[in-house]
Amino acid sequence: MKSALVWPLLTEPVGERLDKLTVIELDRDLAARLQTHPFLGPKLTIYQQDAMTMNFGELSAQLGQPLRVFGNLPYNISTPLMFHLFSYTDAIADMHFMLQKEVVNRLVAGPNSKAYGRLSVMAQYTVR
Repeated sequence: MKSALVWPLLTEPVGERLDKLTVIELDRDLAARLQTHPFLGPKLTIYQQDAMTMNFGELSAQLGQPLRVFGNLPYNISTPLMFHLFSYTDAIADMHFMLQKEVVNRLVAGPNSKAYGRLSVMAQYTVR
C-alpha cells in the first residue's frame, strides 16, 4: 500500500518535469510497474536493488553530474540510508526526503536536547 501511495504522489509529479529520472527501487513488482508506466517508463533508468548497496559516486560519474536525491524513507531505513548517503557528499548536490517526525526531530536537534545524538551530529556536520 505504501508504494501505491508514494508512487503517484512523488514519482509522477517529479517525472513530469524531467526528461530523465533514475530510480532505485528494491521492490521488484514496483520496479516492473514503473518500467511500464505510460509516460514515466521511457524516461526512467531503474536500478532494482537496495539503496544501501548503491555506489552513488559511480552513479554520479556515469551520469556526469552530481545527484539530486529524493524519496519517502521508511522509518527503519532512514537513518542507515542517510549515513550511507553522507559518505557520498561529493557526488550529491542535494537531498530531499519525506521522513517521520521522530527522525526529523533527531536531524535538527541541538546539544543538550533529548533527541540529540549521532544522527544530529553527522547530519549537521555533513549537510548544510
